[in-house]
Amino acid sequence: MLHRFRFLTPLLVPGTSLILLVCVSVAANANDRVYAQPPAKTIIQPWHSSERIIIKFAEDTEVRLRHGRFSSTRNADLGRLNAELARLGIQSSKIKPLFDRPEEVLAEEKQRGEQRSGLKLADLSLYYSVPLQANVDVGAVCDALNALSIIESAVPAMLPFPPPADIPPTTPDFTALQGYRALATGGIGVDAVAGVPGIDGAGTAFVDIEYDWILDHEDLELPPAANIDTATIQTKYHPRHGTAVLGILVAKPNAYGVTGLTPATTAMVAPQSTAEFGNNISRAISNAIGNLSAGDVILLEVQVWVCNGTASYGPAEWNQPVFDALQTATSLGIIVVAVAGNGYGNGSYYQGVDLDAPECNGLFDRSVRDSGAIIVGAAESGTRNKTSFSTFGSRVDMQGWGNLDVMTTGYGSHFEPVPADDRQTYTSTFAGTSSAAPIVAGAVLAIQGARLAAGELPLEPLAMRELLVATGLPQGTGEHIGPLPNVPAALAATLGIVAVEIDIDVWSTANEIQPASSNPISVGIKTTSISAGDPFDFDATQIDPVSLKFGPNDASNQAQPLLQDFDGDSDIDAVFAFTMLETGIACGDTEAYLLGETYTGESFTGTDSIQTSDCESTGCHP
Repeated sequence: MLHRFRFLTPLLVPGTSLILLVCVSVAANANDRVYAQPPAKTIIQPWHSSERIIIKFAEDTEVRLRHGRFSSTRNADLGRLNAELARLGIQSSKIKPLFDRPEEVLAEEKQRGEQRSGLKLADLSLYYSVPLQANVDVGAVCDALNALSIIESAVPAMLPFPPPADIPPTTPDFTALQGYRALATGGIGVDAVAGVPGIDGAGTAFVDIEYDWILDHEDLELPPAANIDTATIQTKYHPRHGTAVLGILVAKPNAYGVTGLTPATTAMVAPQSTAEFGNNISRAISNAIGNLSAGDVILLEVQVWVCNGTASYGPAEWNQPVFDALQTATSLGIIVVAVAGNGYGNGSYYQGVDLDAPECNGLFDRSVRDSGAIIVGAAESGTRNKTSFSTFGSRVDMQGWGNLDVMTTGYGSHFEPVPADDRQTYTSTFAGTSSAAPIVAGAVLAIQGARLAAGELPLEPLAMRELLVATGLPQGTGEHIGPLPNVPAALAATLGIVAVEIDIDVWSTANEIQPASSNPISVGIKTTSISAGDPFDFDATQIDPVSLKFGPNDASNQAQPLLQDFDGDSDIDAVFAFTMLETGIACGDTEAYLLGETYTGESFTGTDSIQTSDCESTGCHP
């Protein structure tokens, strides 16, 4: 059951609309804050803590903890609360704020978020973590506190959940590398637009929230300061999972290992579980908010038990403090990408959870409440079909690769040195919504980076979500998890940049080039048409030769275009020539890109693979 509250006076006034599951009163303001009403009787579940509960005071009571005691600047009646705490044996001196950042900072973010979004946000300073004595009846404690009008909710704290990891049974190593980069291999297409300034995420930042990471992995080389939390990481889970997530996004573009989707973005991490604050996802989100700006990304790699199932993994925003923190983030312009979760419906690894089911109480009904996050399900890479285990439903926005075939850092199933060293491990079988979410986050960061480089403002969270859905590659079979991001199509829609097909060294199938050669290099640009089965219309004969820039050094075209059908499809294509030494292509490079415009001002980019040769004899090898 949900409550929607309207704030008409300085006092907390219950609204007239009590929402039952998916029934929303037409009298309610769509911008009112919605939250789950505590149950009439608290049922303790296996994922509930027996040592701690989370309470939230009613909005506009302004209850604060001062010198170990609760007080209220609104003169709220705390007598019954203090009496109940004493009766339950709870010492207020041991209670801690759930969000431990300064109250004035949280208040400023709330005000700014409300002004930006028009939504009524939660006062996060009203949340508190309450330790309990041993062997108490946790349900009875929550029920007693929920009976007080000053309390919005009192619920058991959540125990740590396993990260959304690989799905059993164990599978053999795969040899495919990073197919999720290219449209041709069923990926999101960042390779096709590699020449677009900012596509590498320059100028953007993200915070990954989960358990732990190997920050000094050889392909990440992140400093200790990348961890924005000063508390002590405490978890029973190995840091391999977080390392694999970071590799998808920011593995360095060097001569070994893998390359991240957006290696130029600023990577930060925030642990969900610490020795000082326990398993506190909401606190990690708040810490991330304090380190990010509008347009940046929070990647929430956390699944929780949802929909009152015995062990059903779904989005963390099922939990009200997490939802409130995420809504604050998106209201401030920060884009949230969150895992949908790896199902485990009815205790089976191979059954996803339906977020539209009645037992989810409407908490994933976007018409009832919407955190603004992009929730990501797991799909098969070749077909875009939903994996059997992925959580699904109308609230799931996008999909990513999640079927045991994602190549990234960590684990060691693909490569592990002898003797073993976690800083030099790689896997080709990362999977689940764990791998799917960073792939979607990579699309977000690439698009934002391209917009910033073009002098445009970053997209707002809802605008980004709508763009990805509208331009994405459609889902295959299975229950709803949404489309796969199509970065070239998204760039065409938001910046007018078209990704065209090019062929470097047109009359050779090997694309073998000598970086130190003084000879020219040919680059062909193909004409395409929807009527011929191509994804878009593009007339290569209308290219302005003066606009062309090829390679890292933006080499200029050196000859009049040769107009001919070089790919044999009956369309007239165009071939241009560039001086090899001016391109900046170096030995060891595996691809090169071209930028340009048509005579009508339409921008385009193209990328093709290359092989460099004769490097040792010319002395230019890496």
